[in-house]
Amino acid sequence: MRVIEWWRWMSQPWRSAGLAVALVASFAAPALMAASAGMFLQSAADTVTRDLVEEDPGQLGLTFAASGTLEPGAVDALDREIVDQLAHNRRLGSPERTVFASQVGLVRPVVGAPPEPIIGSSGTLLQRDGAVDALEPVAGDPATTGIWISQRSADRLDLDVGDAVSIEGSTPLPVAGIYENLWEGERDPYWNDLPPPLVPRFSSVFNGPLFELYVGPATALDDLVIDAGVRWDAALVDPPQTQAALDELTKAYRTVERSFTESPSMAAAVAGFSGPGGST
Repeated sequence: MRVIEWWRWMSQPWRSAGLAVALVASFAAPALMAASAGMFLQSAADTVTRDLVEEDPGQLGLTFAASGTLEPGAVDALDREIVDQLAHNRRLGSPERTVFASQVGLVRPVVGAPPEPIIGSSGTLLQRDGAVDALEPVAGDPATTGIWISQRSADRLDLDVGDAVSIEGSTPLPVAGIYENLWEGERDPYWNDLPPPLVPRFSSVFNGPLFELYVGPATALDDLVIDAGVRWDAALVDPPQTQAALDELTKAYRTVERSFTESPSMAAAVAGFSGPGGST
């Protein structure tokens, strides 16, 4: 089951999520109506709509995904375009942005000498609103711009708060804080809402986590200049209860889909992050 969750979250293009489910539902209800009779036609369609939506309300949300280079302003420009596209859809909540990069290594700057890669530091970088605040700090200050590492990473890599590190040779950042290992004891419920591949879990085979998680603030992204993936997830906060409302939602999703090819500003923002010919 976790493999299925991982694949859907990490690789599923947005248009196959909410739009596809909306289309299936909008065609299913009329089909039932055609097979029904008399005054119960519309009520039957509305019942099908409610049943399909209530079975899994989250399936009708929208997800946008893109990959590119974290260069100054690139992610923010795409972020503004996506937020603007969804601003008029009252049924959707504000999109949550998640930035992630897998198998990144830490590098230790050395005065007067080439930087030294930190052996065994490969991990996953994560930036998401609320992530730093959801950590249980051992040391450090959430107000400091920098990278948060686990207690295990600090011990293994001989790192402490204030030490300078860079990610894949990027501009050096301080270790802003050290947090309690996420796979030990209780943790903030925040982490339960993230997909499995972005939350470290203990492995008895390795006697430790499958990977380490480095958590950083949005203010540090432009300094990294590394390849990463970005997702925007907009939850459906006002699920349709009738066939007419579902049809309206489907049309709104199609309008958003068309914006990726018809909006010059959206196309420019995608190209600015993913490069010429890039897409979500």
